Amino acid sequence: TLFYGTITFIYVMPKSSYSTDKNKVVSVFYTVVIPMLNPLIYSIRNKEIKEALKRQLGRKIPSS
Repeated sequence: TLFYGTITFIYVMPKSSYSTDKNKVVSVFYTVVIPMLNPLIYSIRNKEIKEALKRQLGRKIPSS
């Protein structure tokens, strides 16, 4: 869905508001940010990683 969101944004963007600067930002987001997020997203789906993250966050944020 991350990939489709970027493509959809370019497709539905009105031609009157089209600018090369926006296109460059979307292109950088599509080619750099999304591939960097994918390993993070898939590792969070892992049960062991999820439990370790909960333990670490639990130490820093005491529950009331």
